[in-house]
Amino acid sequence: MTSDIRIAWLECSDASLLSDIETALIEHFKPSFNQTKIEGEQQFLHVKIDDDIKRRFKTACVARDRQMGEVVTELIDEWLQKVEGKQTNQRQTGQKQENEDN
Repeated sequence: MTSDIRIAWLECSDASLLSDIETALIEHFKPSFNQTKIEGEQQFLHVKIDDDIKRRFKTACVARDRQMGEVVTELIDEWLQKVEGKQTNQRQTGQKQENEDN
């Protein structure tokens, strides 16, 4: 780590903006700590969604004191479990059907 570490304070009256502000500041200043590889590192996922959906999602997350990224991760994980579970069940059902046909 470098010795020129600085800490900044930013006051923001609209908590729903904090995530976007933090992301913009990290991208602009590229602090060295943010470049450090950490085990289990997370990746950015950039997606396009309808403005109204994003606004409602952000509002709901702020109201529940949740980070948007955390909620998206949970939703994707739940969806993957559902889809992967169906694929596993379909394979098992297909194998059972195949065995019954023989």
